[in-house]
Amino acid sequence: MLRFLFSLSILLPILVSAQQHPFINYSTKDGLAQSQVRAIAQDEYGYIWFGTQAGLSRFDGYQFKNFSINEGLPNNQVNCLLPDSGGIWVGTTGSLAKFTLDGIQTIPLPDSLINSRIVELLIDDQDVMWIALENHGILKFDGDQFQHIGLKEGLQNNFVRAISKSPYGDIWIGTREGVAVYKDDKITVLNQELLSQSSISDIFFTQNGKVIISSFGDGFFVGEETGFTNFTMGDGSHSNHIRSAVETLDGRICLIARQGFAFFDGKEFDIFTEEQGLPYLSIKSVFVDREGNLWLGTDGQGVLFRAGTSFTTITMADGAHSDLILSIAAIDSTRLFLGSYDNGITIYDEQSFHPYPYADSLRNQTIWSLLYDENKVLWAGTSNGLMREENGQITYLDRDAGIPGIRITAISESQGTVWVGAESGLAQLSGSGQLLQSFEEITGFEGRRIRSILPRDTADIWVGAENGLFHITDTSIDKHVTPGKIPPPIYCLAADDYHQLWVGTSNGLYVTYRDSIGFIEVELGKNYSSKNINFLNILPDTTLAIGTNNGLYRIKLKPGMPGSEVKATHYTQYEGLEAEETNQNSSLFQGSSLWFGSTLGTIKFDLNQDKVRNAKAPLLNITGLQLFLEETPWREIADSISPSTGLPVDLSLDYQSNYLTFDFAGISLSNPEKVSYRYTLEGADENWLGPTKNRSATYAYLPHGNYTFRIEAFSEDNPEVKSETAFAFSITPPFYLTPWFFTLSGIAVIALLLTIYQNQIKKEEEKRANLQLKFQSRLMELESQSLNSSMNRHFIFNSLNSIQYYINMQDRKSANRYLTSFAKLIRKNLDSSQQNETSLQDELERLKLYLSLEQMRFQGRFDYQIEVDENVQTEDVNIPAMMLQPFLENSIWHGILPNDKHGELKLRILDRVEEIEIHIEDNGIGVETSKQQKIDTGNGHISQGMDITQSRLQLYKNMTGLNYTIEGPFEMKGLDQETIGTKVILFIPRNFGISRA
Repeated sequence: MLRFLFSLSILLPILVSAQQHPFINYSTKDGLAQSQVRAIAQDEYGYIWFGTQAGLSRFDGYQFKNFSINEGLPNNQVNCLLPDSGGIWVGTTGSLAKFTLDGIQTIPLPDSLINSRIVELLIDDQDVMWIALENHGILKFDGDQFQHIGLKEGLQNNFVRAISKSPYGDIWIGTREGVAVYKDDKITVLNQELLSQSSISDIFFTQNGKVIISSFGDGFFVGEETGFTNFTMGDGSHSNHIRSAVETLDGRICLIARQGFAFFDGKEFDIFTEEQGLPYLSIKSVFVDREGNLWLGTDGQGVLFRAGTSFTTITMADGAHSDLILSIAAIDSTRLFLGSYDNGITIYDEQSFHPYPYADSLRNQTIWSLLYDENKVLWAGTSNGLMREENGQITYLDRDAGIPGIRITAISESQGTVWVGAESGLAQLSGSGQLLQSFEEITGFEGRRIRSILPRDTADIWVGAENGLFHITDTSIDKHVTPGKIPPPIYCLAADDYHQLWVGTSNGLYVTYRDSIGFIEVELGKNYSSKNINFLNILPDTTLAIGTNNGLYRIKLKPGMPGSEVKATHYTQYEGLEAEETNQNSSLFQGSSLWFGSTLGTIKFDLNQDKVRNAKAPLLNITGLQLFLEETPWREIADSISPSTGLPVDLSLDYQSNYLTFDFAGISLSNPEKVSYRYTLEGADENWLGPTKNRSATYAYLPHGNYTFRIEAFSEDNPEVKSETAFAFSITPPFYLTPWFFTLSGIAVIALLLTIYQNQIKKEEEKRANLQLKFQSRLMELESQSLNSSMNRHFIFNSLNSIQYYINMQDRKSANRYLTSFAKLIRKNLDSSQQNETSLQDELERLKLYLSLEQMRFQGRFDYQIEVDENVQTEDVNIPAMMLQPFLENSIWHGILPNDKHGELKLRILDRVEEIEIHIEDNGIGVETSKQQKIDTGNGHISQGMDITQSRLQLYKNMTGLNYTIEGPFEMKGLDQETIGTKVILFIPRNFGISRA
């Protein structure tokens, strides 16, 4: 009976699932000129153009540039667009206009047709322009004069909406009364029953030579050698009133109407309306760009960009019982169990949802984990115990059954046994639910809040917990501590076919080869949310899927891969992934799809639909050239302007016009955020600069000479596929360096001028050199004192004593580690002494060495913590070398060590836009108490390191003109005004650098 009820529930869906497909909406708030988009086209430079009721918009994937009457557009109502060599033609009422990078060319229609609306444009094989007019037939324009074609010439109706050129060169014309064909200067009307009576809206020819004719009222027609076939709503189409149609790169026909749009593959229709996630139904125009992206112009809601087709989102609007799916288990090849955070379990068969037949038996509606084992037993981890359901028989297992906790967050199966993770430990159960082993603190297992269980076999289990990574074998339970310690909590685990163990944490992804003790961090992205790893899945195509708080990543697996060489493909909204944040351990691979939970619903990632985005190189354009960071009127300066680039031709600048900024854009509409650039200025740069996402490059005060600016653009997903462009220019020498000046002035005058000039230059140089030498001498003195302070003889002597102590104690490991760190610190100090500045990253590495040595030497008397703001790129920030150690040393010696309690030392690096703010805090006796103790004991020691640092910063301020500040040291007070430590704050300008002085 229970089996019957279960089967019946499968047959009774809750609601047919439409599934949501992603669209990106661009509207007036994004910069579009107006929300009614009548025409879309792409020019040869990659820009996509939108004709609206209030002007023309050009889009490069980043921003819109709008054109109206004020910019030379003859009329703000744009009806049609036609790409042409060097630009794009625009059809308005009464006029044509051609936009190029060089400007706008306007061609008015004949006076008798000045109020006629241009609705379609075409250029034939003889470069003649065909102009379709709404109520006045057709105009042919050869560049000099117009020729009219209307009723007198054999056209059956003067209301023309469509013109198209066939593969054979003849022109097909769509009117309110059917189709006419213009060939050999003659018009022939097609007498094809219904087609000859239809009001034609659009005509185009497919790649394989078929003609597609859409109509208002009669659906659409497919014409081939055997004749025409009519398709209407009776054949499955979404509308009989088709406004326009276009062919996609995969050969399907996209048909638009007021009722949404549909794809037609020759047999079946794939319809998109609100149920499929279409934000707005009334589609006015359609276009497929060079990368295969679909653009839809709406009748009042701007432009819709159809993102990648490989992701589908399923939400409560589609019949799902919850949008917060935490766990998924496969029933068979087509059905899934979905466990939610707030509404229990449901069953999904990729078409519809079905209620779980035993939902009333659930003690708790939060389903953290699911397992449907090989014996067809369902295991569900809830917040109130482990549910086991077999043939309708429900059993709950909790602490009384030996489960170490009631919140079950991980379940895994291995060779007929079931592993269960809870908040207090781990349990191994038989398939029937009997306890086989329990791993808790009492049995030597320290894991808490188990997040992931990875069984290699019954005697080799890896466990990810809130407090670390654990390895259980038949002989031991080990917490996996390594030299490169993985920061807890551990969220997810995966093992690939190359014997590599992958570990996902809240602070990054790590991998080790053949269970070696060394883990390598794998960098996925610069965004900190990319470090929060929620799930890992090894896919059949030898890739690893990685769910993060910044979308989905996918990397190609290979043996022994170091983290620095990993190339990750990032899936975002442009690839169709609407949700940025995924849910922990909510993933399952089934068939050809990866299923996972997100903050917006359940996501299906179809690997068969996935394709490498941006397979084509971005179309790269130098979009602007500025002098001294200002818009420059090149038409007034240069001899000529290139119509293809809009840039000056053979540009030659005088020696004072030597501060240039190049603006550029690599147009890849599939995902403009992934476009990166490399560039070089031949004649100035020795190497290529980048990669960078900045779309401008500035070169200041260039000397005279010949230069060529070269730039490359590529997508992060395909860095090997590049596009390149270049711009050559020259800067003339000053007049006093030209040959004619020397000739006219004479040898004597030249010699005199050169002498005066050289003397003046020499004086200025000597003056600057003397001043700089003074500063540098003082700086070298302070740097030497800083080095001596950071490597004082007491520290070196004590460090050597510590090494000798470990050797005498025969503690080779500690001696080696201490000696290695000591040697690294000495080397870094010596390296730092050779330079005025260093990167924040190098300085932090040196400080970690110093603190670790002091921590070992004082046998754990204190702990230290270094925090860096996620917006601070430590490798890009420079600070004065060896600046921070005196403050840390002062905190240890005069704050922490005199104190009885365990010391805490914290170094924080904060981002303050214009400067870097550095906080050094300790929980020692306090600076005032320390001063008083020195007075009481007669110890007159003064911290020279801190005084030297303050003098250095004051000198940097004098040399650079930048503001360096130290606040403190000052005591920190608690709620009862008791002293809780000492704090000092340093402010370092972001553009620090002695070289800028």
